[in-house]
Amino acid sequence: MSKYFLSALFFFACFQSQADVESAIEKIESGYLTEQESLVLFQQLEQNLPYTNLIDNARVNAFKCWFYSPTNDTEFEEFEKYLKRSFKLAEEVAEMKLLVDLHTCKAQQLYIKGEIEAATKLLKKVISDTAAYFGEFDQAFRSYPITFSSSFSSLPVLP
Repeated sequence: MSKYFLSALFFFACFQSQADVESAIEKIESGYLTEQESLVLFQQLEQNLPYTNLIDNARVNAFKCWFYSPTNDTEFEEFEKYLKRSFKLAEEVAEMKLLVDLHTCKAQQLYIKGEIEAATKLLKKVISDTAAYFGEFDQAFRSYPITFSSSFSSLPVLP
């Protein structure tokens, strides 16, 4: 009897880990957690690497990008090495969202580093590649005007 129980528990744990990784990342992305809570949750995800599912490994690895904060050339070099590994893993699992997330994160780091033109160029490429990948199927989406709250007025505008 205990053999069946342990088998069922293992089976449940394998499928639960995928849901846990995805839901934990969604919880962090939702914005309802504080920075500290997000960091703790991410560290828990990272400590459980490697997962049995390759896509969960790729998700956690790609999501790590948003917690990087390189401040000098050595740290930026390490960040570039990390990105190469992450892009390779995201391509292995053929997950478009992870590739878009990694490119967007890289653009953010370029912007922080002061390479605004390179960041803008990368984001434009992400937008055009994403549109080409998903197609021009959602014409209605583009007809809605985009409005920003006044809280965004203090942010620098990209060219």
